[in-house]
Amino acid sequence: MTMSVLSIAAAGGSALLRRIDLAAAALARVAVPTEPRLGRSADGLLTVNGEVVDPPVRVPSFVTTLSVGPDGLVSGLDPQSPEMPMPIGQIAVAPAPQDHMTALMDLLALQRAFELNNKVIQAADDILQGINSLRRKA
Repeated sequence: MTMSVLSIAAAGGSALLRRIDLAAAALARVAVPTEPRLGRSADGLLTVNGEVVDPPVRVPSFVTTLSVGPDGLVSGLDPQSPEMPMPIGQIAVAPAPQDHMTALMDLLALQRAFELNNKVIQAADDILQGINSLRRKA
């Protein structure tokens, strides 16, 4: 086994670390959900993150602030009566437990691959140490 085998294993390890970092970042994004950006299109339809919802929900022009409850009830604030939110419509809220599991399974698979890559590097290091000790004896 030569030094190039060890360097290839090390390069694979750094690529694996980058993949683990990406998977951990994906898991963090899934674990800490961000609030959807609610808005109104030029046609007066409700948008979520810039996309018109289906089925369309019409948002009155006087509504200033939009919010969505955990049950999918969309409400808005009327500047004339800001203390009482006004119900506007209902949208489907998709649960995301599958996203959590997928991200966690990806992270576990990457961790196992990292452990395997670490064992390959250790084996290459042991072989190189054995070769060095044989050279010293000779």
